[in-house]
Amino acid sequence: MVVGVTTPRRSRRAVRAVLAFGVLVGLLVPVYFWGLADTTPFAWDFRAYHHAATLALDGRPFVGVSPSVGGGEWVYPPITVVAFYAYTLVSWSAAYLVHATASVLAGLACAGLVLDDLRDRGVALRRTDTALVAAFFTLSTYPMVVLGQGQLGLFVLLALLGAYRALNAGRQRTAGGLLALASAFKLFPLFLLVWFARRRAWRAIAWCLGAATALCAAGVAMFGWSLHAEYVRFIVFERSRVSELAAGMSPNVSALTLQRPLAALLPDAEPVVYTVLAAVFLLPVLGVVYTKAGTQRDRAIAYLGTVVVMLLVSPASNIHHVLYVYVPLVALLYTVRDPVVRACFLTGTVFLLAPVQPAILADVLSATGAPASVTATVVAASHAVLSVGSLALYGLLVVLGGCIVHAARSRPVGEPATTPSERRVAEQD
Repeated sequence: MVVGVTTPRRSRRAVRAVLAFGVLVGLLVPVYFWGLADTTPFAWDFRAYHHAATLALDGRPFVGVSPSVGGGEWVYPPITVVAFYAYTLVSWSAAYLVHATASVLAGLACAGLVLDDLRDRGVALRRTDTALVAAFFTLSTYPMVVLGQGQLGLFVLLALLGAYRALNAGRQRTAGGLLALASAFKLFPLFLLVWFARRRAWRAIAWCLGAATALCAAGVAMFGWSLHAEYVRFIVFERSRVSELAAGMSPNVSALTLQRPLAALLPDAEPVVYTVLAAVFLLPVLGVVYTKAGTQRDRAIAYLGTVVVMLLVSPASNIHHVLYVYVPLVALLYTVRDPVVRACFLTGTVFLLAPVQPAILADVLSATGAPASVTATVVAASHAVLSVGSLALYGLLVVLGGCIVHAARSRPVGEPATTPSERRVAEQD
């Protein structure tokens, strides 16, 4: 028998309002970039992928290389360029349309799986909820950013969601393989092996590391050691943005990393110190969150905490990586009952969905005809706040705070498992 999960009507309205806010902001993203911004980075990243695949097929170096138009560059492990070879058969614009369509389908697949999980847990969903969740995974802030630049985020999110579901169902080989696939493009999802270790999913870890090693070996066989050495140099010394942290990162860069406020607090420290301090501060917090993992909800919140810490520790985390907290955050908005935890998740999500920058505020205020003095005051105030951390960073910290509250207040004996797969996992744990 499935145990139903009910939420107060006021709480359900709050969830819908947050999801609708995300969709509204997402729809405003193209309006801003096409109507107000000085630069419109349309498909910049996808053009870099298309260009890199063309170079690779010609036997030329492609790591860190940008096309003639746009500021995108190839930033993934060399072996992954093979995934873009088919796109070179057509123009970049035609390939982009195919890529964007597939990305939307990946987002809808994520939404469908999340909705299925909610129904499996007995959550009563109306058509409004179904439509909002589907729109949130395709039209909210970060799916729109990903689609606009032609990035891979929705495919990576689908792989991570698949790994998460497979681990919950006890399919460790599938979980490990999908995590390796996601990590082949983004690297930092390998941090989620910490969560696998907490779940004692040793076979999943072995499969992930084995698959990742095999992909790396295939890359070396195809492209040689020198290109991989250049890739490592590029990632460590350029893509990680360590030099920007040392020089003081612009508030118009919506970085998620905790190193940003640490750099503002300790401006004279060596940049590597910021990464070390972020890990020293956040890993014990993750340990607290891991103290409660006895129920499905406990595990979902612990996994969410892992994703948040992953983004906060990585010096290279970008604003569009917020997409990866959509799972399991969206489902938890519907299922968490503790009012304090819910408030943290809802508030943090609102912050996450509003990637405000001083430059954006200046453009919007100028377009609305606001007095110059008002524009200068608002931009100066935002500069002071956002120089220390982006709104997305603050939102991640609030969400992490909700995970900590849950761990502190969760009862040792939680809800019963509600599906056969959950019962098997509960027995394993």
